[in-house]
Amino acid sequence: MVTTLKPPAARIHPPAVIPPRGGVVLAGTPGDTYEIGITSEMTGGACMVMHTTIAPGGGPPLHVHHAEDEWFYVIEGTMRFWVGGRVFDAHAGTFVFGPREVAHTWRNCSGEKVLMLVGMTPGKLEQFFRDFAALNADGSVPPNAELVRRILDLAPQYAIDMLGDNPL
Repeated sequence: MVTTLKPPAARIHPPAVIPPRGGVVLAGTPGDTYEIGITSEMTGGACMVMHTTIAPGGGPPLHVHHAEDEWFYVIEGTMRFWVGGRVFDAHAGTFVFGPREVAHTWRNCSGEKVLMLVGMTPGKLEQFFRDFAALNADGSVPPNAELVRRILDLAPQYAIDMLGDNPL
């Protein structure tokens, strides 16, 4: 039997290859960096994926997303997570899933940087990261207090409740 391959259906969004440092690089808190590689636009809003570098001590306040699921893959190092009240260390090669409506946070409790992939479904929160973590016009990183102010101001617009300080 001979099978004839049909060309794929027309795609709304073409395939893409994003080289290292080819995404949008943003400033995290404190001293973290995010690089958005797979954008919400690329996926028709289905998801977004970013490469993160988390400095020792880095991690966000305790929070909950009401509209997005979030997942993490630890590439290098060990990250401590708080998900739904459960605390655990995630070493390189570990996946972590933080479903919507479940409070979560993480902190780099080691003395070394941690590299992770972080994804969101759907991808609407990409704009939240672009808004709060944008570098200054001169390319410098805003002070941590400014980044925290931006997060607190923007969170309600993106259905995120900031629940308090990072408990880790």
